[in-house]
Amino acid sequence: MVAGFNFIVNSYLFRVYLASALATCSLTTPLFGVLVAAAVTGDQLSPLLLLSSVMVAAGIGLTVRR
Repeated sequence: MVAGFNFIVNSYLFRVYLASALATCSLTTPLFGVLVAAAVTGDQLSPLLLLSSVMVAAGIGLTVRR
């Protein structure tokens, strides 16, 4: 489900951006997986998991900013 959502979003973004600019955005799949698991199943998000997710998102943000 999460991978399908990311595939649809990435397919749309390929029309707007170069593939090299979107390569790092594919790393968002685990982040969405964590959020969906927490929302759907009620899994607890540990502080370490939250910190790791923020660090991954920040790294993606640093690489794709212009």
